Amino acid sequence: MRAEAEKKVEEMKKVQDQLTVGNSGACWQYEESGGWHAVPPEGNEQMHQAYLAYLRDPTYHNRFAMITSAGVPRQVDFELMMQKHCGTNKVCQIRILPGVPHQSVTPPACLLQQTDQLRSFYVEITDGHIHDKVREVLQFTGHGQDGSHQCSCMKTATVKSVHRIENWRLWQGYKLRREALRKEHASYNVSVTPVALDLDAFDAGGVGKAMTSNQEVFDCGEPLALD
Repeated sequence: MRAEAEKKVEEMKKVQDQLTVGNSGACWQYEESGGWHAVPPEGNEQMHQAYLAYLRDPTYHNRFAMITSAGVPRQVDFELMMQKHCGTNKVCQIRILPGVPHQSVTPPACLLQQTDQLRSFYVEITDGHIHDKVREVLQFTGHGQDGSHQCSCMKTATVKSVHRIENWRLWQGYKLRREALRKEHASYNVSVTPVALDLDAFDAGGVGKAMTSNQEVFDCGEPLALD
């Protein structure tokens, strides 16, 4: 058991290292001819590290960075989110895509500066439809199905507030581990099929499984991998 626990800790440390030094999951883009284009990997990593330095200390010195990609130097202004080609003096906009589900609302700068404080991950959801679906899941899954169990009180539960967890580091760790598992599966010719969600029951209308049918409401625009 101890060896297994130590192995898991080591795996998580590797994920943390990957997110800190390279493979950040964030993608920088520049605007040209009305479209957005990805910065090459070498320049992307330079910009990412320079941007982190700017977020930690947003002084005039850190506002500007010289990025060299494909042999071409460019001056980046993180305050205006612009870059200038040092050869042609052409100026264009830049942006960072943090690599999170598209329904996430936490700004990239805030995602990259998240700490271990739970409140930095919370986003309050005021959509009444989502509140209804959360209540449905509470009332019609395993929590409330057994009338003799103390959890049966969930059958009459009401929802006071709903918060989505937007944890950038956890999401990037999930994506890295997902891809690693897929590579392992491919190398050993392992085929994985989806499994039924635990503690599922029919919804209020008796139409579908409450947990299964509501997953698309909770996936934030990027469902978890079925495999």
